[in-house]
Amino acid sequence: MGRRKTREHAFKLVYQIQINNDDINEQMDQYFIDNEVDNASKDYIKSAIRYINENSKDIDSVISLYLAKSWRIERIPKVELAIMRLAYYEIMNLDDVPKSVAINEAVELAKAYGSDDAGKYINAVLANIQNGEQ
Repeated sequence: MGRRKTREHAFKLVYQIQINNDDINEQMDQYFIDNEVDNASKDYIKSAIRYINENSKDIDSVISLYLAKSWRIERIPKVELAIMRLAYYEIMNLDDVPKSVAINEAVELAKAYGSDDAGKYINAVLANIQNGEQ
């Protein structure tokens, strides 16, 4: 399974976990039962889910720094927040994924699953995170 499809599975699971307050391990197990995912992809997805789950407050704090002044993290649609959390994980933790690729892939997910303008503002927020601009 390619990285793009793996990333899409990870995004869907990040989103699902944001919505459901059930045990994340049970949700991952059920997701893998319901979806055909190879072992290498499962490892990436599990790592991303655990990191995001353990660090979501810190991730959201960083994302908040780069939102437009009138926006708060609570106003971001859950789909788009899931995309940004996953991209943050990749930007900060995966040396084998160029940061520009992580941002590009997040924009593509936003175009497919987010609102009409999601790709533009997700690109801006993630680029500023990558560059450390405030």
